[in-house]
Amino acid sequence: MGEAVAQRLQPQHARAYVAARQRMLELDPWAFSASPILDIEAEVLRIEALLADDIRAIVGVVRDCDAAVIATAGLIRPDREKLSHRVHIWGVWTDPDHRGQGLGRAVMQAAIELARSWRGVVGIELSVREGGSAAIGLYESLGFRTWGIQPDAMRIGGVSSSERYMQLDFEGVG
Repeated sequence: MGEAVAQRLQPQHARAYVAARQRMLELDPWAFSASPILDIEAEVLRIEALLADDIRAIVGVVRDCDAAVIATAGLIRPDREKLSHRVHIWGVWTDPDHRGQGLGRAVMQAAIELARSWRGVVGIELSVREGGSAAIGLYESLGFRTWGIQPDAMRIGGVSSSERYMQLDFEGVG
């Protein structure tokens, strides 16, 4: 596939994103709090609006041959003045057929750069399942640090998982 190029997705990518979103929720249920059946991010019109928004975005890697979205990271900036200095990252995922190729790093780096470009933003926060060692390692390699762990944050079929909360601060960073 060559070097992965992550880009800010545009409204015309909405259908491809929704297809990827269904796949991510089905293949990696522990990585997301949403369920495939009741996912509000699976509505094409809603995603088109999100992709046209100034305080929300999704960056992704789009496969050249068929325009499929194969890696994603979403960003949302609170619209409340007291909270708008931090961006929340959500929906970070790489298609299993393309893991190990640096796509997760590419979308996270693009997400970080996009957040840095938003006036007044001083950092990013995210959460990750405690068992997601590859994701945790990626985030730590990008400078994120853990600030807390919530036990029993999510349950699937009676099985519990903790959630790790991490942040990356821009202030004082080159």
